[in-house]
Amino acid sequence: MKSSNLVLLIEFDAVIATAIKSFLMEYGYEVTVASDAASAIRLLQIKGIDLILCDLHSLENAKLKIAKHISDADMLRSVVLMLRNSEDVNMCNQLSMNVVKYLTIPFMPNDLLETVRACFCAVPNGNVISVGNMTFNRRKYQLQTAVGSVEITKNEAVILQNLIDHMGAVVHREVLHAQIDTYGFCNSNRTVDVHVSALRKKLNRIDSNLEILTKRGVGYILRIELT
Repeated sequence: MKSSNLVLLIEFDAVIATAIKSFLMEYGYEVTVASDAASAIRLLQIKGIDLILCDLHSLENAKLKIAKHISDADMLRSVVLMLRNSEDVNMCNQLSMNVVKYLTIPFMPNDLLETVRACFCAVPNGNVISVGNMTFNRRKYQLQTAVGSVEITKNEAVILQNLIDHMGAVVHREVLHAQIDTYGFCNSNRTVDVHVSALRKKLNRIDSNLEILTKRGVGYILRIELT
């Protein structure tokens, strides 16, 4: 792993900060901890940070102030917010924090690792992005791994891009339905299920390590299968 994989952990609970830092360091990540508002704001200015991991719940009265600084930090590669309630999600949406991925507290250690890995794996290169063991050509609607390649439809590409953008978090079925072309289909949320089913089969066909999970009655989650 490259030494540039620097994670800024904003966590005001010392016990949790120590646990998360130790866990990520076991997997080769370099972790710097901000344990108060002043250090968080100062460290957010560091150009070399690749990923911010922030426990909004622990920030208490400094929550909004730090969230605004995160939103303004355009040099960041990615942001992962640990949240406990929908109020925090709404606040982030109002700040237009579009690069954010969410982890709902409590979560399992593997959920954290998987989300962090996804942030470092999803590397943009124009029309082609790499995520997990697969490349996704967004212009050609093509997926490729070492095993082979497969073409996907425009609607499948829209769904996959949304899931990649929110790796590890639930993407609601209604959100996906609003973005796809329903021409020729019954105009219902079940249309999304049909496209997801087809996309799953194509991912399996090329042995992609991306897995689409169903959150029954809600939507879908994209994750990278850990080996």
